[in-house]
Amino acid sequence: DWFPFIAWERFQLAPYSLRAATLLLKRGYTAESYTLLRHVVEVFVQLRYFSTHGHVVKQHLSATKAKDRVPFKVMFEELSPGYYAKYYSIASGVAHAGLHLSIASGMTRDKTEMTLNPP
Repeated sequence: DWFPFIAWERFQLAPYSLRAATLLLKRGYTAESYTLLRHVVEVFVQLRYFSTHGHVVKQHLSATKAKDRVPFKVMFEELSPGYYAKYYSIASGVAHAGLHLSIASGMTRDKTEMTLNPP
């Protein structure tokens, strides 16, 4: 059973990620902080998903192709239906320097851009 190892590892690292996100945010690095917070959310979702689907942990972690991994969308939809499409895609846009980066960093004050509804 791989889950206890994965859970232990993630729980050991999460506080450091939260602390780093807080320090970055206090120094004005909003987008970088947002990216770390996205990571913490991913960790939480993975732990919740794999705690009930332990049989796929080894396959997910040892996969060499994306099709052999459990997609984040599947994990998010089980934990919080609709969250992935509404919020996580925005976080991904920030993390990968997409359009949402300017929104998270406060470079825009346009209310229409602040309420993006990604496809």
